[in-house]
Amino acid sequence: MRVVFEQILLLLVFIGLGYILSKTGKANGNYSKLLSQLGFYIFLPSNVFRTFANNFNTEYLSANYPLIIVSAVYVVAMMFIGIPISKLLSKDAYQQAIYRYSLISSNYGYVGYALAGSIFGDQVLLNVMMFTIPLSVYTYSIGYCMLTKNKLSFKK
Repeated sequence: MRVVFEQILLLLVFIGLGYILSKTGKANGNYSKLLSQLGFYIFLPSNVFRTFANNFNTEYLSANYPLIIVSAVYVVAMMFIGIPISKLLSKDAYQQAIYRYSLISSNYGYVGYALAGSIFGDQVLLNVMMFTIPLSVYTYSIGYCMLTKNKLSFKK
């Protein structure tokens, strides 16, 4: 419980620091964009790579492959469940796509990986990452195409 409190306190300190810097004019919108890009393109992939490099092996995969199967079943089920729900929520086709995407994809990676790793350690973080492999494939392929109105092309 102490670790959770420390992580939440650290997050609140960063939020407070950001608020103070923005109110005093020391940080503008460009810094937030830069920090967001660093987090998404540098820190998050580095964390994923480090965790897989240190903990992933054939024994782990053979023992934990059900995580991927359960996640894939979840994604497929939510794709089918999302269709009637999105039609109930909106008549606009693009908004329906947003609702379907939102029902399946959560913000698991951006903050979720950091919290899971810091609170529970690398082994649980690896389990979370294994579970989210099908979610990531969906998010960056079918989900992306739904939101950008592009066709899914495996050649690209």
